[in-house]
Amino acid sequence: VFLFHEYIDDRNMKCFWFSQYLAELALLSNLYLKYHPSLIAATVVVFSRYCIYGSNAFSSDLESVSGYTFYDLEECILLFSSFLSEDLNSDLKIIAKRYNKAERLNVSRCVIIQKVANDD
Repeated sequence: VFLFHEYIDDRNMKCFWFSQYLAELALLSNLYLKYHPSLIAATVVVFSRYCIYGSNAFSSDLESVSGYTFYDLEECILLFSSFLSEDLNSDLKIIAKRYNKAERLNVSRCVIIQKVANDD
């Protein structure tokens, strides 16, 4: 949770809420059977940044903070992308509805880009 969220601009708040949304969706996927939670969290952040900001989703700062390279995340990103491209089941629709509210910036309406690329 951001303690100083009032100082964060709209685009960063959208990225924050979109990351929260994707993290909840990831909890319902089978990624946890194969990957460490920290790798999934880094994947969610990269995925969210790519969808919101476009380029520069994976920076050297993110690599330093997460301890993962883009190569480390690549397979998880592909599996998560595949999971997100499937039709939403009822559990996922409930989460989407929760994030389709003004206080969460309607992030469930954001376009989910299916292919996340490393811009380096």
